[in-house]
Amino acid sequence: MRKCCLFGVLSILCLVAMSLSAPAQRRAYPRPNQTVRQAILRLENRSALFASSIQGWSGQNYNQAYGANEDINLFARNFSDSVRRFHERLDRRQATASDAQEVLNRAARVDDFLRRNNVDARSQQYWSAMRVDLNQLANAYRITWPQSAQAYPPYGNPPYGNPVSNQIPVSNQFTGTFRIDPSRSDDAALIADQATRDLSPGEQQRLRDSITRRLESPDQIAIDVRGRTVTLASTRAPQITFEADGRERIETTPSGRTIHSRVTLTSSELSVSSTGDTGNEFSVAFDSIDNGQRLNVIRRVYVPGLTRPVVVQSTYEKISQVAQFNIYQPQNYPQNYPTYPQ
Repeated sequence: MRKCCLFGVLSILCLVAMSLSAPAQRRAYPRPNQTVRQAILRLENRSALFASSIQGWSGQNYNQAYGANEDINLFARNFSDSVRRFHERLDRRQATASDAQEVLNRAARVDDFLRRNNVDARSQQYWSAMRVDLNQLANAYRITWPQSAQAYPPYGNPPYGNPVSNQIPVSNQFTGTFRIDPSRSDDAALIADQATRDLSPGEQQRLRDSITRRLESPDQIAIDVRGRTVTLASTRAPQITFEADGRERIETTPSGRTIHSRVTLTSSELSVSSTGDTGNEFSVAFDSIDNGQRLNVIRRVYVPGLTRPVVVQSTYEKISQVAQFNIYQPQNYPQNYPTYPQ
């Protein structure tokens, strides 16, 4: 097992966390009612307002916003993304109770943060209004709003130096080998088409091909969690080990760019964010769902030439309780991530 510099870890995580470019299988879904559709429209509009408002608050209250090793801006963006994806599936008549539950799971992280932190009145008002619509969504699909304690530990990551495993059974949730479920994962080519449809034909082709390549996903992912130490491998990337302690790290690449990165781990989510390297900025969240039997991976990448990030989602099914790190297949995937001195 080898430990990489943080930038090397982030580069390989780019490969581990991509979404599969594969068509979804056709299924029969219930027709959405007008109440759900109106609630989702309101949620989509208000979530954007809330994300902007909470970003302003966190910028003025940096120590409070990140004192518990939590990124409220990332929580808000992930929630907004889940609402957008639900809306898209609703329009295609593919939305299910599992999709609605994902929205509530994301909302629970925001809700718990707001309960424990004194944020500004405007953000509170936006969130109070959204809770009404979230309750309507839960009632429509007969699902349960997650309790805060079930969403993740009450105070985010434990204090530095205290292993996560002493407080929550993270290893039971994340450790194992997972295989992608194409029917519940975004189509990379479709996502690329949607992201570039407003560009000129020449620019559209260039960026569409680039995005599609970046969104290729490994067939399998292996994860082992011991305390705050996480080891990852996939069919596209070799085994790496890193610390998910919630600290912001600053690193300079060989090209002279300064990278700001943060890796956090809670009872149900492993999240990574990286900024500073134009063309390679991203955030990714690995969500453990169904008591650790499935893994939901949501990735946001920032592409020069586009005004909005490209967001993709993949779902993996656990096929083994043990992390099988021999799944890496270098003969099938050339080493296309940058390497740096260790």
